[in-house]
Amino acid sequence: MTSKITIAVTVFVLTFCIWYALTHTYRMRNDTTQTTTENTYTEQATLGGTPVTIARAASKDEQMKGLSGQKSIGENQGLLFVFETEGYKGIWMKDMLFPIDVLWLDSNMKVVHIKENFLPESYPASESSPVLSRFVLEVQSGFVGKQGIKIGDVLSLKESM
Repeated sequence: MTSKITIAVTVFVLTFCIWYALTHTYRMRNDTTQTTTENTYTEQATLGGTPVTIARAASKDEQMKGLSGQKSIGENQGLLFVFETEGYKGIWMKDMLFPIDVLWLDSNMKVVHIKENFLPESYPASESSPVLSRFVLEVQSGFVGKQGIKIGDVLSLKESM
């Protein structure tokens, strides 16, 4: 009788441990607030004569994350997505907490397309440039209008790409 109780308790404990491990792991993977870190804006640039401090998203993981989960972005800060080749680069607002302006740039860092006030509520829809681009710059919503940024403006970095 004692061995049956021991086996039943052991099975219960193991079942509970497996259940807890599985649900805890799932929750952590889907909770962006636990894994979100702010980007480091250190690279100086100008766009249409306006100074901008840039952080780069060069790896696939950095590009998938983008600004997702961050609470905000500074007034003259931008996250620059650096792609290896030109293409029709799509951007979505998954897990975004604030609206942004998005600028697509060609290989010469010239603005070829602009999406102003891209809202978090637009997810799962995405936006892409109808023109080939190699870089995408995400900035605070209102930046484009306030600074008079337009198609044809060039992003100039202190450090070459």
